[in-house]
Amino acid sequence: RGGKITWHGPGQLVGYPIQKLPRPVDVVAHVRRLEDALIRTAADFGVETSRVEGRSGVWVLGDPVEERRALGGLSLDFDPRLQDEEFDPRLNGPEYAPSNAGQRREDRKLAAIGIRVAKG
Repeated sequence: RGGKITWHGPGQLVGYPIQKLPRPVDVVAHVRRLEDALIRTAADFGVETSRVEGRSGVWVLGDPVEERRALGGLSLDFDPRLQDEEFDPRLNGPEYAPSNAGQRREDRKLAAIGIRVAKG
């Protein structure tokens, strides 16, 4: 999220794993582990993901660390109900706006993740 505000709303699975990081603290490695967990979860539901060279993210874009405690969170947007024209680039920047109809086809797969998590 690049240090900006984060929108939370219906259709999101949001988590804030608070854990003590090993010494020496490697924030980048921690963020990559969170990314890997989300990539594997998405793959379990047939959702293809990829990384963008030079950027963090499978929607995990930063993780504040204070005295070895990782305090950041993650959000899996499985059904945010936002139309392209409703996306507000002030939240995260225009580079993270919904991109195309192909992405919209993943909505049903992502909704299945939310249903499975909600049922436990």
